[in-house]
Amino acid sequence: MGNLPPEDLSREIERLWARVGSSSTEPMITPPTSPLSGGSELAWETVGLLKSQQRRREGVIGAALEAKEQSLRHWRERAQALEAEVSQLRAQAEGSDERVFGELLDAQRRLEEAVRAMEHERHQHEEERRRMAAALEEAREQFTSEAARARDAESMWSKREVQSLLDLRNLQETAERRQNEAKSADEAVRALKGGLAEAKNAIEKTLAELLLERQERGRVEHERERALKKADEIQAHFDELQKLWDEERAQWRELWDRERSTWEAQRQELAQWEETLRREREAWHVELQEKERTHLTFTDSLSTKIRETTVAADQVAERMKSLETREESDRARREMEAQTRALSSVHSNRRARWAAGVAAVLALALLARPAWRWGDEWRYVPEMSAPVAAPNPTALAYDGSLLWVSDWSGRMSGLDPAEPRRAARE
Repeated sequence: MGNLPPEDLSREIERLWARVGSSSTEPMITPPTSPLSGGSELAWETVGLLKSQQRRREGVIGAALEAKEQSLRHWRERAQALEAEVSQLRAQAEGSDERVFGELLDAQRRLEEAVRAMEHERHQHEEERRRMAAALEEAREQFTSEAARARDAESMWSKREVQSLLDLRNLQETAERRQNEAKSADEAVRALKGGLAEAKNAIEKTLAELLLERQERGRVEHERERALKKADEIQAHFDELQKLWDEERAQWRELWDRERSTWEAQRQELAQWEETLRREREAWHVELQEKERTHLTFTDSLSTKIRETTVAADQVAERMKSLETREESDRARREMEAQTRALSSVHSNRRARWAAGVAAVLALALLARPAWRWGDEWRYVPEMSAPVAAPNPTALAYDGSLLWVSDWSGRMSGLDPAEPRRAARE
């Protein structure tokens, strides 16, 4: 809103004021959009309210000035008419002295009554002026309290308050000037007691001023009633704004409590997940150590079996070698024997070879199962090694984009696969 031109800003303020004015009949219950938008909207609504109040006050002051101008025009017309009437009376007075004397006495009596009535009206006017000043002072205090609530419009309100004080001072000066005019009129009446025409003129002027003062008093009374009514309307409107503000604050508090409970639940779930992961990691380490111990035991057993098989094979080879040596010695010794003994000698050779084959088959049978287990085991070959940004890593996982490494303190770090020394997320 800070980039809007003055015309758009004025239209926006008028729209907000229209919405605030219609909130008493159609209350809006909408959830707040952001923690800052509610305060800004209330500030602009307050600015619109102050602007509308200032416009109404300017309208009242303009109406007062217009009424003053009308009164002055009416007074000038009345003065001209009185001057014409005085001229006529002066012409008539030249023809009848007795009538002039009687009219003079009657005018003096009427003048005294008019003076008393004027004094009474003056006292009433003073009382009304004091009450009006008190009402204006009370309105000024209310406007000052409203200016304290609208901090953003403080400078503008101060200027308007100064202007209002100046207008009030002008009104007070106008009232004092009218009092001075009334005093001067009284002095003129006292000075014109010696002549009928001057007494008539003073009486007419005094009556005209009293009529104007009576009209002014009625207008002031009407303005005072309007001001009191407007003050009541403003108070009711501010009560409605306070109620809307309390509702909005309650909605914000409820939203904050809901978000906070959600965050607490997520935090507890994350802590539980970390605890589960830590237990699984410890169980995995225990299982891995158990498998390593089992593998080492099996490797030791396999090595023992291989050594035993090798020793047995060596013994079989030595036995066969001794048998072959014995066979050669027997063959050399029995060369001179008969052909019948040669056939038995051939059968003995076949029997020895068959025993050697049986021993080899038994050795292969003993080595078959360990060899099968050794070929079926998983073997891990390191492809690469790189330092990681973790002091004591305990587990490693890959989610397709990041390497997740955990340590004994329960902290998990997301590492870049291309650069494991740099932590991408914690």
